[in-house]
Amino acid sequence: MAQTSWQRASKSLQRFGLGSGPRVLRGWVIAAALLTGFAVGGLAVAQEGEAPKAAVKGRITGGELLMNPVWNEARDPNNHRYTFRAPSVTVNQKAKQLSAFLPKEVPIVVIGDGAKAASAAYEIQVSGGRTTPVTVVVPPGQSVQFVNRDPFRHTIYTKDTKQGGLPAEPMEKGKSRTWTPPGPGVYEIRDELFPSVRSWIVVDPKAVASGYPDLKGEFQVGDLPLGTYKLQAYFNGKPTGAPLDIEVRQFPELQQLSDPVVVAEKKKK
Repeated sequence: MAQTSWQRASKSLQRFGLGSGPRVLRGWVIAAALLTGFAVGGLAVAQEGEAPKAAVKGRITGGELLMNPVWNEARDPNNHRYTFRAPSVTVNQKAKQLSAFLPKEVPIVVIGDGAKAASAAYEIQVSGGRTTPVTVVVPPGQSVQFVNRDPFRHTIYTKDTKQGGLPAEPMEKGKSRTWTPPGPGVYEIRDELFPSVRSWIVVDPKAVASGYPDLKGEFQVGDLPLGTYKLQAYFNGKPTGAPLDIEVRQFPELQQLSDPVVVAEKKKK
């Protein structure tokens, strides 16, 4: 007669002098489960022993006052950048006022100690005649990867031709280029054929992390070790506005900042 799994297990326990029968077997199963639970619990404690981190959530003010330099240059008739777009009377006047596109032009950078380069490259997409993001702030040693999402070729390069800069090389559609800036500083990215492609990579030894605001000006930066930092907005490769002092505590995991990050203010007349 074929033995059930319970019977086979019971005979194995009896062979080692550990008793037999379904009731004894159930006891050993429960004991094994408890031991496994303790082992898993020990693993969880080890994970909890790592340095705690948290996220901050805030907002910016003054974003509507920032103007991309490409648009300013396009206003100069000597640059011959014309448009055939006719004025529309149905478009709200406020919508016609050009300003920075916050989600990719104005990074909010966490400035402090302990900045480390990530193992993965920071991706910058080239599409629609622009880059996304436009301004990037990273710690030293961080590589960046340019990905061509346009259906045509781009030839990007760093404006400053100092040693270690990005040389001008064709990048076909769907292709990418990876480059590591040689050290701290500001690197302006241009395109040989498209003047609207202009990007800035800022290498700052104290750039711990960064995030970009949404269209409402709200932003979030996560995975921050506990401590004190400054939040600094960047625009066109330069700091803009005043830094904001913050403290990242252990709780809650997502901490709402009471004060905004002021990225620009109206000039007093």
